[in-house]
Amino acid sequence: MKLIWSAVRWYRRVLPVPGLTLGAIVLFFLTEGLAMLADFNFRRADQVFADHNPLGGSLCVIAAIVYGGFRVFYFQPLWRPKYRDWLRASPWSVWQPLPEGPVMLSVQDILPLALLTLGSLRVPKCEWYVVPVVFLGVWIVVSTMTFSLVGPRWLAYGIVFAAGGLTHTVFPMPMVAALIFVAIVVAVQMGHFLSLSRFHEWDMSWTDKYGFDAIITSNTDTLVEMQQKNLNGWPFDQMAPDFKRHQLLLSPLTGFLVALMVSWHVDGAIRMMNFHAWRPIPFGPLGTLVSMLGIVLSMVRAGAYVSGHAPPLGFFGRLATGRLIIPGYDYIFLAPVTVATLAVGGAVILGHLHTPPVLSAVSLLFMVIFLITTMPPDLAVFHLTGNHRINPDMKQRTSAFLIKD
Repeated sequence: MKLIWSAVRWYRRVLPVPGLTLGAIVLFFLTEGLAMLADFNFRRADQVFADHNPLGGSLCVIAAIVYGGFRVFYFQPLWRPKYRDWLRASPWSVWQPLPEGPVMLSVQDILPLALLTLGSLRVPKCEWYVVPVVFLGVWIVVSTMTFSLVGPRWLAYGIVFAAGGLTHTVFPMPMVAALIFVAIVVAVQMGHFLSLSRFHEWDMSWTDKYGFDAIITSNTDTLVEMQQKNLNGWPFDQMAPDFKRHQLLLSPLTGFLVALMVSWHVDGAIRMMNFHAWRPIPFGPLGTLVSMLGIVLSMVRAGAYVSGHAPPLGFFGRLATGRLIIPGYDYIFLAPVTVATLAVGGAVILGHLHTPPVLSAVSLLFMVIFLITTMPPDLAVFHLTGNHRINPDMKQRTSAFLIKD
């Protein structure tokens, strides 16, 4: 009996809360009963269970998704503020087990995943690898989010970029895709170790600025209080010299990596669609989509710059004074106009060339994203040095905190 209870305690280190686990088990057997009733007239006399249980098998796949997210959200200190604060006050180190349970993969995960895999096979034509891949996929995504917030960020970039290799190889070279997937899993394991090894050095100052802890704990009172503190009203929000708050552009290197990463994933997605369609997608629809995206991004960027900062002269004022162009203000439209022109003109030009459709579309997308995220001026520079007049933006016009007492 002691051995059984020891095994139960050993496995409970990685399982969700008992109520959730027990509820999932009861619900699965309930679906088995429903499947038996539905299949009552079709079963042989010596057959006890129904041939298939699609509902129960689908429940096992959903449980694998929940389990993968739980393994990071519940055990990683970043996502539990009180647990994180308590752990920071202790002499804990990465060479010791986490008190609430391991965030990295462990031997205990084998049995739950094996049971969920058996349950998922109750779905017709469901393969045995669906549950492990789904579990690991969710675990990788949430882990990468963690690395992007507290480090190692370079590993988060590498994992996201390597994930694009899966879309490029999963159909033409499944064995290569499997090796890439295994490499990503190993990298995430290493990432958790590196991240937790610097646990006491995490810079968590940004959590107060963006209300991170209040959001993940659903503390609405704190969120409202932070909103009241951050909304100074018009014209104080526009006049506040908060450089970091209005710093929107990326550095050239970061913009290059972001554009390359997005283009890499889009290229893989298009190649997957080409594989399923058994014929390449022509450049016409691809170029149209990139053009529309470039126009939308240009409009969004222009709207962010003009919001709350109007030109010193209106349209009729420019006509009356002959100042049709105001360099100190109109230079903010150089980037949006350039990107929109490049998106539309590039699609037209590339449509008449004999370059591969996917390569042309992805290259154009890369240029659009790179320019829209890096081309000056930055919003903070425009606010501090531009030739403009301030006025309430849309948020301030509809806010109850236009003027703070």
